[in-house]
Amino acid sequence: MLRKARRWGPPLLLITPSLILIAVFVYGLIAVNAWTSATDMHTAAQSTGVTPTRFVWFENYAQLLGSDSFQHSLKNLLLYTVVFLAGAMFFGFLWAWLLDRKVRFEGLFRSVYLFPMAVSFVASGVVWRWLLVVPAVALESFFALGCALIFARVGARIPDTSQILPFILRTWLYISGIFYSITIFSEHIHSELVRRLLEINPGAVYVELVRDALLKHRDTFRVQWQLGVVWAVVMFIVGFIFFWRAEEEYGRG
Repeated sequence: MLRKARRWGPPLLLITPSLILIAVFVYGLIAVNAWTSATDMHTAAQSTGVTPTRFVWFENYAQLLGSDSFQHSLKNLLLYTVVFLAGAMFFGFLWAWLLDRKVRFEGLFRSVYLFPMAVSFVASGVVWRWLLVVPAVALESFFALGCALIFARVGARIPDTSQILPFILRTWLYISGIFYSITIFSEHIHSELVRRLLEINPGAVYVELVRDALLKHRDTFRVQWQLGVVWAVVMFIVGFIFFWRAEEEYGRG
């Protein structure tokens, strides 16, 4: 008997705290919820004991099942379950068959498919959100290319432009929300014109797009993406045409 106690005693002592916690905070709370669902406790006064409660057995479940909104939600849940299971089985079989066929870009496909399973759902969602940095930087690159084409022609005509350009860019940098959020800062500006100018500033637009992609608690406004696309397309076209119209003048002394 003593030998069995020495053999089973330490393992039981080790798992006893976990068993107690599971019994109290899992099964105990399940029992409390089951008991509450079988009473008419619907008000704050009843939950605090000011007003007495009555045991109604399955009356709450009968009312719930007879509710139109619950029946509608139940139908949607069943439809979602069937479609999800069928879709998961179909695409799972299809992707497994494609991987077995040694298709092209198999390594890339396997990485994209297995990536959400290798990390938590929270981390996966954050990383996928970070991918918004790619189109934001691409739009900013087209905008910067258009600006570079414009200043390239101006610099070819007026060489001293290169001396003042760093000061212009530094000033533009400071008013574009690098060290602060334009969205929050503009709320304290009383002039509507100044507020709009700060918000449509292309430097601030691209900074906000990247900032919103990296910070999970921020939500990018759709107008910011629209402004980013408009600024990139317009500035690239204007810069290209402006630079191209003086093509024959470049390289001549």
